[in-house]
Amino acid sequence: MSRQKETVPSIIDTDQERFTNALLPPAKRPGTLSPANTATGCWYLTSTYGYPALQGSAYHTWCGDGIQVTYTSASCTGSTNLPTYIYEGCQNVQAYGVGWSVWDVTDRWRFCTSYDRFTGVCSARIYPWQKNRYGANGQVWLLGWGN
Repeated sequence: MSRQKETVPSIIDTDQERFTNALLPPAKRPGTLSPANTATGCWYLTSTYGYPALQGSAYHTWCGDGIQVTYTSASCTGSTNLPTYIYEGCQNVQAYGVGWSVWDVTDRWRFCTSYDRFTGVCSARIYPWQKNRYGANGQVWLLGWGN
């Protein structure tokens, strides 16, 4: 029998004024990680950005001991389903993380929305992004998003 239990991350939308004061600021926690302060919980979140013809996905996993983040992992990908749209890449920009009270991740996608397959030229692009903050106790704050 496992002593592990599944817990759901708590999503906190900072666009709603009542949660703005609940935003946890980054704080560097002293000391080093040891068996005494290893993860007491791990969480993952998959977020998506998209329209019917294009989609971006981000995958975030983190662990914490209730005081500091002890593990982080982030990746992203994308796809399109029209011949004039092309997924050109994505990037995770991370701040804080292991040893801090929070982990910030900004996912940035790049899509060509007007590709001429005969000339190979892209004449229009969009750059959607999303920024989340993750806490050492499973909290998730949506800090912003845009195009």
